[in-house]
Amino acid sequence: METKQLSYRQRQILYAALTEYIATGQAVSSGNLARRYGLKLSSATIRNVLAELEDLGCLVQPHPSAGRIPTDYGFRVFVDALVQIKELPRQDRYNVAAHLNNTFSQRQDFLRESGRLLASMTGTAAILTPPQLEVETLRQIRFVPLDSKQLLVVLVSRSGIVKNRIVAPQTPLSDSGA
Repeated sequence: METKQLSYRQRQILYAALTEYIATGQAVSSGNLARRYGLKLSSATIRNVLAELEDLGCLVQPHPSAGRIPTDYGFRVFVDALVQIKELPRQDRYNVAAHLNNTFSQRQDFLRESGRLLASMTGTAAILTPPQLEVETLRQIRFVPLDSKQLLVVLVSRSGIVKNRIVAPQTPLSDSGA
């Protein structure tokens, strides 16, 4: 199915509706969007745009008094917008690098801060997940005895992901270090 061109206002309201639906799992009302997303539009205007988005097949209203929920097509429009690749201007690349270097040097949650930066730059929701350790190559594994019944296992992947697990060996650990 070919995606239809949406106006800026339609995209803004669709993305807010999808973000709210993803966060709550509930049908989205115009009043809720007006309050939570700072759209600077009246509930009536938002309701009209929601009706337009319904006519375009992006949203559906389960019954007349309900809010709207996204359709598969609405999600497709959202995802397609997220994956459009554009060259980032030089100053923006510099700002991103500076922000992420600062985040890393202050030992902040790199993934969370990267998501916040991406969301603020794009004006849309940003969903970031770390690579799954199951498909990562291990660079290092360490076993640290905690006591005779527990062992801390530290896994470090090639991409720098660190996972810690406490395990209880079947046989007690000896004090000899062997």
